[in-house]
Amino acid sequence: EVTFTCRLRPEWEIGIPKRMVRELFACSNLFIFPTKEETFGLVVPEAALAGCLLVLNESLPMQREVAGGRALFYHFGSHRQKYVIAAPEEYFAGIARDILDQMRRDLSISARDYARRRYNWDWLYQNEYLPMLEETRGN
Repeated sequence: EVTFTCRLRPEWEIGIPKRMVRELFACSNLFIFPTKEETFGLVVPEAALAGCLLVLNESLPMQREVAGGRALFYHFGSHRQKYVIAAPEEYFAGIARDILDQMRRDLSISARDYARRRYNWDWLYQNEYLPMLEETRGN
């Protein structure tokens, strides 16, 4: 799933509530930030602290500094540097392949993903809590 965190709804004119951003980070493995203007913001360190793989804009050199070079970088253009993508479908398909490859190789991401699928609230209820509740009803 993809979630954009600003101007999704009219009532979110200035963005979504901060707690929602924190909740999105908590359940995410990937943070793509193709901004063309924001040079230094706290959103990149926040995403990194949440354990997300970072995909940042190479066209904004300060993004590399903010992430300490520990991200995937691709040109998306910027307010100062126009970047023309000759074959957009190929370009973005290549980025997607790189991201998937990196995510498959990252054990911390696969461990988080496994735990989310296996030990989520629904699984815990069905496999742990419900059997206990049914057992206590029988006694």
